[in-house]
Amino acid sequence: SLHGTDLVALHAWSTRTERAYEAPADPPFVTYDEDRLRDEEERVLAEALGGLRDTYPDVAVDRRLVRGRIRHTVIEASAEAGIVVVGARGRGGFAGLLLGSVSQAVLQHGHCPVVVVRSGER
Repeated sequence: SLHGTDLVALHAWSTRTERAYEAPADPPFVTYDEDRLRDEEERVLAEALGGLRDTYPDVAVDRRLVRGRIRHTVIEASAEAGIVVVGARGRGGFAGLLLGSVSQAVLQHGHCPVVVVRSGER
């Protein structure tokens, strides 16, 4: 709002047929009903943006639900961005000091400044 620019809210998701993650320790593939999964991902994006219009009515929001490899999709989108904000779950304790694989990849390979925001307390 202060910068007078629009917001692109990108939510990347994948199915069993795409590799969402790339590290050996990443979760195994699971088969999903693709339509139900897409609906759920749309709900997640809508929930994440809930109240934004009330708080910042002058900010236009371009909602993008993108099916594809998460790291690759976010890094690719960063080429057109002024700044990228990614979430990090933060597991608490020692693990909470570490960044997740997506956050780390975007920090290392993003094409613009990157901000990592931990989930949890606001």
